[in-house]
Amino acid sequence: MVWHLFQPYQPLNKSLSVMLHACLWAVQLGRANGVEFSAAFIERIRKAGEWLTSLYDTSTGHMPNLGSNDGALILPYSVCDYIDYRPTIQATGAVVDNQRWLPPGEWDDMALWLVPDLDHDSEGNSIKGKSDPQITQIGAD
Repeated sequence: MVWHLFQPYQPLNKSLSVMLHACLWAVQLGRANGVEFSAAFIERIRKAGEWLTSLYDTSTGHMPNLGSNDGALILPYSVCDYIDYRPTIQATGAVVDNQRWLPPGEWDDMALWLVPDLDHDSEGNSIKGKSDPQITQIGAD
């Protein structure tokens, strides 16, 4: 369980989401500066994201409100409402596993802000259009 990550507070979904935003941002800032966090720390972030994933409604992104919810978002890089947890879940998968945990959707913005090369292969070629025929690339025939 992830409860020990933010003791002495109670396990609230919004508190966990705020904690995840701070950790995801810190991990990516560290990586941009040549600093990698420990595997144990990354695993704790993964477990927190998995906990959110186990509770969210797949059609709305909403979760049961476990305690107070002030709408706090450290990284408000999404067109989704603050009660939609899919942006946080998608960003967690992008940062800890370098892959999407959810199908592509309007909740991808935060993940792409944190991991801009999420949709690229190791040579830097775009793979987004190859897996989703709905996406039209500018200049494509």
